[in-house]
Amino acid sequence: MTMMPRLDAGEQLAAMQVQGLAFGAFEKVDAERMQRELREKAQGIGQEAEPARPKRATPAQLSAMGIGVSMPVQKGQNDG
Repeated sequence: MTMMPRLDAGEQLAAMQVQGLAFGAFEKVDAERMQRELREKAQGIGQEAEPARPKRATPAQLSAMGIGVSMPVQKGQNDG
């Protein structure tokens, strides 16, 4: 349950930044940078735009979970 306090803290920091931007608490250069970053996030641009894809389970891992796996034979391969 350590993730909820971290999420709450992140949301509080974001709210503080938004209020600071709205009331002019930041230097102009910093405010412009923060606004640009927020616009990019809203548009899906940047490092955080695309979440990392989870790893695929291997056939051995699936088998260990009781999920049967059959591998199709590919045409054109020489068996030896």
